[in-house]
Amino acid sequence: MSGTDAATGQNRRFLAVTLLVCWGPVVWFLHLNAVYVLHALACERGFGGVAPGIAALTLAGAAALVLPLRPAWRRTRGEGRFPTARFIDRLALALGAFSLLGIAWNALPVLLVPHCA
Repeated sequence: MSGTDAATGQNRRFLAVTLLVCWGPVVWFLHLNAVYVLHALACERGFGGVAPGIAALTLAGAAALVLPLRPAWRRTRGEGRFPTARFIDRLALALGAFSLLGIAWNALPVLLVPHCA
């Protein structure tokens, strides 16, 4: 393996680890923006009943958050892995759980407060 092949492999691993760790907050950010943009547009244009759309966005956000983190969940149960790899998986899962809580927390006001109140 030449030096450039090794560097490319390290770059790919770094990118994969970065995406794994940042996945939860990124999905939370996208969900937050989608929910409040949808709600603002519905209020501005006079549409009623955005709750089903918000509920669908929340379920989609939760699925988009949980499904890619399932392999990390499985890897945390395995023994014989390097401590750094276990730490990265646990960090990704903790951020994912925090982000899942954030997704639910962001959807609650829109679902519970009357439309355009």
